[in-house]
Amino acid sequence: MLRSLPSRGTSFNIVSFGSSYSPLWPSSYPYTVESVNEASKHIDNMDANLGGTEIRSAIQAAFQSRLGFTVPAVIFLLTDGDSYDLNGVKEIVAAEVKQAKAARSLLRVFCMGIGNSSSKVRPHFNRVI
Repeated sequence: MLRSLPSRGTSFNIVSFGSSYSPLWPSSYPYTVESVNEASKHIDNMDANLGGTEIRSAIQAAFQSRLGFTVPAVIFLLTDGDSYDLNGVKEIVAAEVKQAKAARSLLRVFCMGIGNSSSKVRPHFNRVI
C-alpha cells in the first residue's frame, strides 16, 4: 500500500496505536525514496505490543499530522483488534470532515478491520465519512 502512493506531491505518516500511539514522524513527511525505505523498515519491525485498540487518540494524531487544509488528505486506518469508543471515533471523524468541507478541502477516511478479532463496524459508522 505504501509503495502505491503517488510519488509526486505526496506526504505521509504512519501512526502505530494500541493503548497509546506512536507516529513515525511528528508530522506528515514528503514521499521520497528515503522516506519510503524508512517507513518500510518501520512497518517491517512493527509489533502488536501497544496494548488495547484505542483508535481515538491515534486518529486524532493522524489528523494533526496533516499539513493543513490546503492539501488533500486521505487517512487509511487499519486495525486487527476489537476497538474501543467507536462513538468517540465517529464524532472526531465527523468533526474533521465537517471542518475540511468548511475549508473546501478534501479529506477522506477509510477504515479496514483485518482478521477475525477486529471490531464489527456497523453500517451507520460508514455513513459519517
